Amino acid sequence: MASDVTIPSIKTLNEIQNIESIASIFSRGKNLPTDDPHPTFVLLIGSPGVGKTSQIQHFLKDHVDKSYDDFYHVSVDSIIERIEPYREVTKKLYNTIRQKRGDNELSEENYSNLSNIYLPTITSTKSNFGLRKKEEVSLLKVAKRYNQNHQDNSDKKDQSEESPPKIKQNTRRSLRIKEKQVKHTILTKRKSVKQTKRTKQKKRSIPLKNVVNLLISGLEYGIQHNYNIVYDTTLNGSMDKLKNLVLPLLEAHAKETQRKYKIIVLLVKADHDTIYERLMRRHQQMISENGYIRAINPRLIQKFIDENQKGYDLSKKYIMEDQIYDKYRDKLYKHTDFDFIPIPN
Repeated sequence: MASDVTIPSIKTLNEIQNIESIASIFSRGKNLPTDDPHPTFVLLIGSPGVGKTSQIQHFLKDHVDKSYDDFYHVSVDSIIERIEPYREVTKKLYNTIRQKRGDNELSEENYSNLSNIYLPTITSTKSNFGLRKKEEVSLLKVAKRYNQNHQDNSDKKDQSEESPPKIKQNTRRSLRIKEKQVKHTILTKRKSVKQTKRTKQKKRSIPLKNVVNLLISGLEYGIQHNYNIVYDTTLNGSMDKLKNLVLPLLEAHAKETQRKYKIIVLLVKADHDTIYERLMRRHQQMISENGYIRAINPRLIQKFIDENQKGYDLSKKYIMEDQIYDKYRDKLYKHTDFDFIPIPN
């Protein structure tokens, strides 16, 4: 890979099926060292908005004596923020909500609608990331919500002016008709291209890998090349990512090369209110600087905090009690190869 090259934006899922493309994103276009006799693997855990990236840079410099610039940073966000259709859809949806809200700040429900674009994008196997359908549904929800609020206000005004109930019924009826017309237009449009899509899918001999699977392939690539690695992620309340993803890849690498990683499991922590404030600032910063938003649903902050802590605790128990060694006698990694470090931020 060329040094310090500019990583282009991603227009279709087809463009990043080559593992070299994913590796270029995770290496930030740099030629990373592959000859470290004692490479470091950091499993970086923390809620969105907690400040993982800034913390890992300081941590590596102060405690590992290695530069972050020499690390291969595996993160799903580093892929998704380069996806041009994702940026366009979130920008359009944000501007629509912003227009409806007027001078009012975006609500938690607004951010929830914006965040709903994220998961379909990273799990889709369609070339356009399935965003066209998701955009239509999201915009319809916003329009429906706005029309309902508008109607509620109209009803209150009608009641204060003692307007006849017939006017309210007609208004509701017209809104229902309008909503049905919008849905009918969307369904008609989908049906008109349904056969074409099926034909294209039949012609595709090998299914496209989604962003999540591409990340796993990129992680495996980094380990095979003996890079120093930061795997930036969240946990779902279990030790699955460490036990069923990271360790098998590291074990296979160690058996092949007779070289083991030093593994650091780093949990970056902050309280709910601190993360909430940081998320709101980050949302505004992304819009002002980049013109799009990778929104996080504020209602999920506490869930992220609890599940990351639980997953961290279970992972630590599994490793430090040497369950990995007692259960699998042929394993090369033992608890002495791990450090578990919580960092308040």
